[in-house]
Amino acid sequence: MKKMIECRVCNDDGLCKNSPSNKDYEKNNEDCWLGTDLYDCMDYNDKYIEKRPTGSWMVDWMKRLKEKPKEPYESDFVKWSKTNSRETLKSE
Repeated sequence: MKKMIECRVCNDDGLCKNSPSNKDYEKNNEDCWLGTDLYDCMDYNDKYIEKRPTGSWMVDWMKRLKEKPKEPYESDFVKWSKTNSRETLKSE
């Protein structure tokens, strides 16, 4: 007997299109390219957990893509390498 992994989002309640317990799971996955995937889980999360319109996660994602960071991130390694670069060491 094969043990199925239970989804942490929908707990395999049958409402998520990506859940094997969904009544249309086999039909939805007949085409390997257009079958179910993690985006169906995101739509489930929007609709049943967060009570938002389906697809809200994608709208939020697009908004975040357009946002520019306030300050460019510079790691500690980059700061260190700038202070220890050949040009910096030559000028000293």
